[in-house]
Amino acid sequence: MQNNYDGAMRDAATNANITAQIQSVKDMLAQDKIESLQAQVSQLQLAQATSGMLKFPNTWTYGAGYFPPIGCACGCNV
Repeated sequence: MQNNYDGAMRDAATNANITAQIQSVKDMLAQDKIESLQAQVSQLQLAQATSGMLKFPNTWTYGAGYFPPIGCACGCNV
């Protein structure tokens, strides 16, 4: 009878270990999901905060043609 009891105890300990490992993986996945959602919320908050704002390019592009409002400011006939 003692042998069956020892085997059952080993099985219970193994099951508890497996359950703990599975829970650890679930916790890591949940944390990754939380961090991903927090990043998405931050992006949406920034987009909402800057919606309607005039955005200027952060680089200067050469050779894109003349700038119409000042292209012929000297009276040239183009």
